Amino acid sequence: MYVSKARKRNILISIVVLICVSAAAAFMLLQKPKIGLVQVVGSGYTGTELSVSVLPLESTVSYQWSVSTLPDANFVDVSGATSRTLMLSNDDVGKYFKVIVKGIEEYAGMSETTAFGPIKGISVTWPTTTPITYGQALSSSTLGEGIALINGVYVPGAFAFENASLVPVKAGFTKANVIFTPNDLVTYKPITASIDVTVNKALLTVKITNKAVTYGDFISAYDYEITGFLMSDTISVVSGTPSITSVYSAGLSVSYNPVQIIGEVGTLVADNYDFTFVFGEITIAKKTLTIAGISGRDKIYDGTTIATILGKARLSGIFVGDDVSIGGRPTFNFVQRTTGTNIKIIVKGYTLKGTKAGNYTLIQPTLYADIKPYVAP
Repeated sequence: MYVSKARKRNILISIVVLICVSAAAAFMLLQKPKIGLVQVVGSGYTGTELSVSVLPLESTVSYQWSVSTLPDANFVDVSGATSRTLMLSNDDVGKYFKVIVKGIEEYAGMSETTAFGPIKGISVTWPTTTPITYGQALSSSTLGEGIALINGVYVPGAFAFENASLVPVKAGFTKANVIFTPNDLVTYKPITASIDVTVNKALLTVKITNKAVTYGDFISAYDYEITGFLMSDTISVVSGTPSITSVYSAGLSVSYNPVQIIGEVGTLVADNYDFTFVFGEITIAKKTLTIAGISGRDKIYDGTTIATILGKARLSGIFVGDDVSIGGRPTFNFVQRTTGTNIKIIVKGYTLKGTKAGNYTLIQPTLYADIKPYVAP
C-alpha cells in the first residue's frame, strides 16, 4: 500500500511524541517516594480487628484485602474491604488474609503483605444483665456469669460495662457495650460486644389532695400533685389525667369520716414513667344550725331573771330532705333582774332530734328584750 511522505512524517512525529510522554511519565514516577514495609497486625481472634502497618507512616495508599483457606494459594478479593482495618467474624475462623497496598497521590509502588492466619475462633457467652430503672446508671445493673472460649480453651478474665456511668435516656431496652478483658493481655486482646439492658420505667407519685367539707357541701372537682421526676424532666412529659373517684356525695353522713378519695391511672401517659397513687381523704364537719322564728318578750320587773319568748322556734340551714327537728326543754333567762332596755336573754336546752340529727351542731339563739319598771296601781 502506498503511503505518502507526509503521512509517514505524521506517523513518525506521533511515535516520537508518545515516546517522550512515556519517558516523562516514567521519569516523574521514579521521582515519587515509594512505600516501604507493609504487614498485617492484630491478635487474629474473631471479634477483633486486623489492621495494616505501612512504612513510611505518612504514606498515602489504597488497600485491598483478600482471603483464602490456604496460606499460600487461592486468595480472592474481599468485596468492599478497602480500608486499613478489617473486623473479623466467626465466619473467618481458619482463614488467611493478605492485603495489596498501592501508593497514591505523592507515593508510588505496590506491595503485598504476607499471609496472616489462621484466624482463631472466640466463643463468648456474654453475661446477662439485671434490669435498671430509668434515671439509674448502667452501674446499677449486675452482670451475670460470662464465659470466653478461645479455640475451645477457657480464658480467664473479667466482664465489665465499657461506660458504667452512662445513664440511658429512655425506658425500654438500651444497648450497652460490655468488655471482656482477659487476665493474659500478652496472648489475648480485650473483646467488646453490645448487649441489651432492660430499663424499667420509673415511678411518679400522684398524690390526691385532701379535702375538708361541711356536711351537705358539694364537691365539683378533686385536686392532685405529681412528683418524682428524674433527669430534669418536668410535668410536660406527662399527658392525660388521672381518674379520681369517691363515694362522697352531698348529704353523706359525718359518721363515714374520713371518706377515701381513690386515684387510678385514667388517661395518664408518660414514656419513661409508671404511676403510683397516694389516696386522699375527705373530712366532713358537722353543719351548724341556728334557730329562727323567736324573739324575746318584754316584761314588767318582777324581781326575777325569768324570760319568755314570742313566736315559734324553727331550724335554719337544714340540708334538703333531712329528718331533723327541734327538741329539748329550753329555758330563757335575762342576764339581770333589774330594769333596762335590750337586755340579753340566755337561752339553754334546745336540742336536735331525728335520724339526721348527728350531722348537725345546734347554736342556741341569743335574744333580747326589755325589763320595764313596775308601776303600782
